[in-house]
Amino acid sequence: MFIRTKLIKGQSYAYLVENTWVQSRARQKVAKYLGKVIRIEPKKELDFHETAGVGQEYFEKAMAGIFLDIVRWELLQHGFEEQKNGIFSLENLNVDLNSKTVTKTVRKSKPAVISMGQGFLCDHTINALLNYDGSRDYQGFLLAEALLAAGLNIDKDFFVDLFRKVKEDFKIAEMKEMKEKIRYFE
Repeated sequence: MFIRTKLIKGQSYAYLVENTWVQSRARQKVAKYLGKVIRIEPKKELDFHETAGVGQEYFEKAMAGIFLDIVRWELLQHGFEEQKNGIFSLENLNVDLNSKTVTKTVRKSKPAVISMGQGFLCDHTINALLNYDGSRDYQGFLLAEALLAAGLNIDKDFFVDLFRKVKEDFKIAEMKEMKEKIRYFE
């Protein structure tokens, strides 16, 4: 699945599109409407390590916590202000990292998609990032794809450290699973 934008009456709207093969050719079907696209340029440059408090113990955090730190850092760079813990706003745009939603409020709250960098930050991409499964990602392509799809741009060294953590977490989980199987057969 991927995100496609359509220009309707001068305004961009985002849709989640799914490819299926029918009679030896691809058919594309809109799976879900994601919302109105709002393009936001970065307003300031912040150091991720300072913003997220990266230290020696940082990579002991759960992956979901690290991903939310990356989203938080990117939002702050784009001029969003944190209203409450995990809730960010910029004019009439709101990003709630607790409920994993992106909305635009004029008269009533509607789904929105924030175009940042090479990707789109929306409900779908936040959830896709938080549901990232490192067990199927042997070279980091799926992690890079999830980050870029959400418009998140981290430096190469941090990406390498992040993927290293994914692999270490997977090895630990795999070892625990093996120990459980051995205990079962004893």
